[in-house]
Amino acid sequence: MQDDTEPGLIARSIDGNSEAYAELVNRYKNAVYYHCFAIVRDEDVAEDVAQETFISAYYSLKRYDNKYRLATWLFKIGTNKCLNHLKRKGKEIVADDKLLATIASQGTTPHV
Repeated sequence: MQDDTEPGLIARSIDGNSEAYAELVNRYKNAVYYHCFAIVRDEDVAEDVAQETFISAYYSLKRYDNKYRLATWLFKIGTNKCLNHLKRKGKEIVADDKLLATIASQGTTPHV
């Protein structure tokens, strides 16, 4: 009989059991997604960040400290991923076609 408790699933995941990790993902995927969505306010981005969260968690599972709830640890990873996304997004310059057309139609140039 397999141990389907959270600690049991974590231990089996660390030992390389992908089905055990899939069960952990299944248990927390909605909560992590909604947590990420609350931060980034974009469904597609939240889905991507949630996936990145589970990938990072998988590779860091050996460092998980079981004196904390797994959900708390996943939310912390997700929060960091969301904040990193927002920082990167803030540095991007988005060209808005309507704005560019308005500027071009006014004939303004930086060399006035």
